[in-house]
Amino acid sequence: GQIPTIVEMVDEFTTFNNWHSLSWCKSRLYYKLDVKLTINQPTNPNRLCAVSGVTDGHGKNDESFDVSSIESTSIFEAASEKGISWLNYDGTNGAFNPDALFFDWTTKNAKSNVVPLENFYQDAYLGLLPQLSYINPSCCGLNTNSMHPAGNVSFGEVFLKQIYDAVRTGPQWEKTLLLVTFDETGGFYDHVAPPLAVRPDNKTYTEKAYDGSEY
Repeated sequence: GQIPTIVEMVDEFTTFNNWHSLSWCKSRLYYKLDVKLTINQPTNPNRLCAVSGVTDGHGKNDESFDVSSIESTSIFEAASEKGISWLNYDGTNGAFNPDALFFDWTTKNAKSNVVPLENFYQDAYLGLLPQLSYINPSCCGLNTNSMHPAGNVSFGEVFLKQIYDAVRTGPQWEKTLLLVTFDETGGFYDHVAPPLAVRPDNKTYTEKAYDGSEY
């Protein structure tokens, strides 16, 4: 009763049982429905993995994300190389960079592809959505709609319904695939064992454990 939007979506549409958000980072082909996930890290490394298939050696929300210095290949760069139109609809309200602006490539080649979230609704209603639409919600405290801890889940529910309604009532509905993802597990759990993944690069993030050992 408290989360009617999510319940309705789970009941009426498809869910991914193999979304291992705490364990591995696999695919670079987001727009082909291969699922890529990351390790137990803060928000930005998780989001980086969601759009590039790697964490690029990052284990914290470090300055690299704020100054667009990530050099790994993103879904946005890959889409451009394949002639696939895309926009990153930015609802962060300036609190942090939207995902496409993590990357050095985007700032040099496609900065105009990052547009305000409000544009999504008009594009959906008018049938002007690109082939790949990527939406960043607001985050990460009170009065934000990403459902990140400290945020109100009800605000996220409203946000999801607004996105769904815009696509559902627009002329592109019949040829649109809408994916809703979460970058961290929160209260969820992996109920099937995650498989091993191929190491994507030679970059390693090291951190000191509470007992003083490094892992």
